[in-house]
Amino acid sequence: MGHVKGDNEGASYDFCIKDGIGDLIYAQVDAVEDATNNIAEAHAILEALRYITKIHFAPCIIETDSLLMKNVLDEIWEPPWSIANQVDEIKSLLSRGVFHLDHVLREGNKLADHLANVTLDQQHMQ
Repeated sequence: MGHVKGDNEGASYDFCIKDGIGDLIYAQVDAVEDATNNIAEAHAILEALRYITKIHFAPCIIETDSLLMKNVLDEIWEPPWSIANQVDEIKSLLSRGVFHLDHVLREGNKLADHLANVTLDQQHMQ
């Protein structure tokens, strides 16, 4: 779950929900205007948690390739001011379910990387 791809002209977020054997259940991707990668990554985690709590799909393992988000949510680091509000909502949603947060290497998020690239390509064509 959760991968962000960004550049000077914009960023996108996406997340994937998989079942216990790794089959894709749901995927969502969208552009985030005027966002850094940190903002887009926080947005990806927030949107995924909103979706998961809405459909009551807990317990879940949340995977992020953002070491910053992992350390902020584990309360090892303070959140940058640009994502402080999102982090507060993420923590609130995390407290409502049984969630485990893991840090994964970017290479482990190939599907998410592909979705983010497609979204950015479409955004640049407009």
